Amino acid sequence: KDLAEGDFRKHQPRFTGENARTNAALLEPVHKIATAHGATAAQVALAWVQQRAGVHGLNVVPIPGTRKRGRLLENVAATRLTLTPDELAALEPIADRVAGDRYPDMSSTAAARE
Repeated sequence: KDLAEGDFRKHQPRFTGENARTNAALLEPVHKIATAHGATAAQVALAWVQQRAGVHGLNVVPIPGTRKRGRLLENVAATRLTLTPDELAALEPIADRVAGDRYPDMSSTAAARE
């Protein structure tokens, strides 16, 4: 409901109907952790990706896309956010619980072009 008119996510399965409600509820721990750190949910997500790599012994550098300078600065600030082991544990199961496909089923569109 907060997406701007023309936002492509309005057509993505994860952002529509019951999936949207389910996925919004999954963000509760993200928002709680963000508030505790004086950070944004996006910064928590980026910090989680970065620190999760260390947990698994991988070298990972998240590269988020952005069109605005303010978002770039927000993303860079996420590199200074250190999540506790308890926070990492609270965030870990979220990805497995996301409802809905990432993209709409486009198979009928592809078949129509053949």
